[in-house]
Amino acid sequence: MDATPVALVYLRHEGELFVRERGDCPTVPVGTRGETPAEMATHTLREHGLEPATVEQVRDGDPIETTAPVPGVAENEPQGPVQAYPFLYECDKRPTEGTPVPPTALLDNSVLWRGYDRIRPTVETIATDATHGSTALSVRALGVLRDEAAILADAGRGFAAIESVTADLVTARPTMTALANRVCRALDAPQHRTLDAVADAAHAAIGRALSADDEAAAAAATEVTDKRVATLSRSGTVRAALSVGEPSAVLVAESRPGGEGTAVADALADSVSTTLTSDAAFPNQLGEWGADLLLVGADAVLADGRVVNKVGTFGAAAGAAHHGVRVVVATARDKISASDSFDPEPRTGALAEATIAECHNPTFEAVAPDCYDALVTERGVLDREHVRELSGEVARLRSRLELDP
Repeated sequence: MDATPVALVYLRHEGELFVRERGDCPTVPVGTRGETPAEMATHTLREHGLEPATVEQVRDGDPIETTAPVPGVAENEPQGPVQAYPFLYECDKRPTEGTPVPPTALLDNSVLWRGYDRIRPTVETIATDATHGSTALSVRALGVLRDEAAILADAGRGFAAIESVTADLVTARPTMTALANRVCRALDAPQHRTLDAVADAAHAAIGRALSADDEAAAAAATEVTDKRVATLSRSGTVRAALSVGEPSAVLVAESRPGGEGTAVADALADSVSTTLTSDAAFPNQLGEWGADLLLVGADAVLADGRVVNKVGTFGAAAGAAHHGVRVVVATARDKISASDSFDPEPRTGALAEATIAECHNPTFEAVAPDCYDALVTERGVLDREHVRELSGEVARLRSRLELDP
């Protein structure tokens, strides 16, 4: 008998999966209608009130073949061999159906866990993600720590097994300081010396991280109300501030390499007058377009007060200074680094392939503190002295965990 294809649809919001209870077993939405697994997944999203354009397909995984019953497949649907194709979606808004649970709640169901295991975030997916900012990736890193700790505990492993995962996470994206700081803080307590405790601490840290980011966005939102605001790249904090603060218009730079500014402009265009421009034109467009404010995020704030952000931020800040435009950096305090150095994460890709000359194509650059007017966080505006004090706290945290700054 040929295996029947189905789509396993995993809906994630703020680090949790949304499941339905079916007897004693949680289940995820399962798609059986459609010519292809992708069509099945799309149809299932719509059945659950979600338009595919409003959610992010994070990834899909290789199918699993099973003869075990698949929770969520109706009794009148074909049973027997099943080929299940897993799909992971990120929902910006909380789904209206289902109950939020940590993904490891599926560990007791071999089919659903095997499906999730093929699409779940890992150290590798975080290290290679060229699209999302440090806010989103720090939350995903905490999810990796939580899931790995629970998996290791389920396998009967000891605490030492999670230490290598922690080290890999901390070094996965060295420029994205919030990722390392939040992972370290989840481990920084004597009572967190068991795997179950680490899993619980990492899950709780996701909630704290999201609250800090929301509060930083709310503080920045007071800067943008009724203003013509310019921005670049894909800062989750900036996007939230623009959503809450109701600017009169937004100018977005394309943000190469990566070009994530285009998707940001598309997402904003439904709610506010939005203009997309090229990176080359952006600094002068601050004046031509009539910006009141340049609002940017930060992947890190170095100990000396320099802000590390997507390449192009320095040119934008210089253009803002020329045109008399206020520059505000919106970020959570977890992005303050213990170091004065950073990794620019150079890329190759199309630019290197187009020339025989030596290519230098950094992802990140540093902007000096005299290039911005305010550093806005969830605890208010920070000056250089506050940054240096918090940087010292981070250095002591790393020292306690015997990790490099």
